[in-house]
Amino acid sequence: MAEDAVRTFNEDPQTFVFLLNAGQLAAGLTLSVASHVILLEPFTNPSEEAQAMNRCHRIGQSKEVCCTVYYAPWSVPPRLSAPS
Repeated sequence: MAEDAVRTFNEDPQTFVFLLNAGQLAAGLTLSVASHVILLEPFTNPSEEAQAMNRCHRIGQSKEVCCTVYYAPWSVPPRLSAPS
């Protein structure tokens, strides 16, 4: 089922939103037809967050990609947001 959703997103120009949870975003997907990435969930691992943003930066990408990350104060545990 997930493969069908990815195929539809990549091939159907009328499908322009693809929602995933953070773990799925970093799981080897190629979404090079997308030009905007919006992360609403904090990652505990910065490299996983970068990998999630790179889902759109793949071979075949012909558009500029914009990545936006939103962090709500209640969404990040204090131990993760404290300065190190």
